[in-house]
Amino acid sequence: MVHGISRAALRVFTFSLKMALKVFVIPAGYNCVYSRKDVLKSLTYLSLEAEYAEGGLEVLERRLRLHCRLGEVPDADTFLYRLKKLSRRDALSMLQGLNENVLSVARGKGAFRRKAVAAIDLTYIPYYGKPAPYVV
Repeated sequence: MVHGISRAALRVFTFSLKMALKVFVIPAGYNCVYSRKDVLKSLTYLSLEAEYAEGGLEVLERRLRLHCRLGEVPDADTFLYRLKKLSRRDALSMLQGLNENVLSVARGKGAFRRKAVAAIDLTYIPYYGKPAPYVV
C-alpha cells in the first residue's frame, strides 16, 4: 500500500477509467480548461468512493497532489455543469454501453464459466423511521 492507496484500488480505478473513456462522451467546448479525461477521472473517483461532488473532488485533488500525478480536477460546480449538459437518454445509453463493455471483459477473463448462486433480499421495512419517498 502506497500512501493510503492499495494496488487493487488503483487497478480498479484505472480499469474503470479506461472503460469509461471508451463509452462516455461528455460535451465540451473547444476552449474548455478541463479535458474529457479529467471529468471522467473525477466521475470515476466519485463513483468508486461513493462521494458527493463537493467534498469528493477536493479529496481527489489532494490525493493527486500528494502522489504527484498529472491532471486537473474540476471544481464541483464545473463538474456538475458538464454532467447536466447530458440528457437522461444519452446518460442511460452510455451507462448501458459501459455495463456491456465491463461484462464482455469479464466474460473474456472467464468470470462466467461456472454457475453461481445469488440471493437478493428485498424488504419493505424502513430502517430509519417512517418511509419517505425521497429516501432510497
